[in-house]
Amino acid sequence: MPKYLSAYQTTAQWKDFYIIVADLTEIEPIIGDLNADGEISIADVTSLVDVVLRQKSTTASDVNGDGETSVADITALTDLLLSRQ
Repeated sequence: MPKYLSAYQTTAQWKDFYIIVADLTEIEPIIGDLNADGEISIADVTSLVDVVLRQKSTTASDVNGDGETSVADITALTDLLLSRQ
């Protein structure tokens, strides 16, 4: 248990919160949500283009699940975004 989690759970102001995330690294990233704002949008496509051009990768950048970040992920993310509209 993280250091101060039990204190937050018993404090009057915080006891009504049922889910307390002590460490944000525990949250699973949303595939395609490169800017980590909780949704997939055109901003994520822009971020993914930057990731591909810089030849970097993150957990969220492998949109098509082939194990690498490439132009194919940009296509997959664009298709995903268009299919939601």
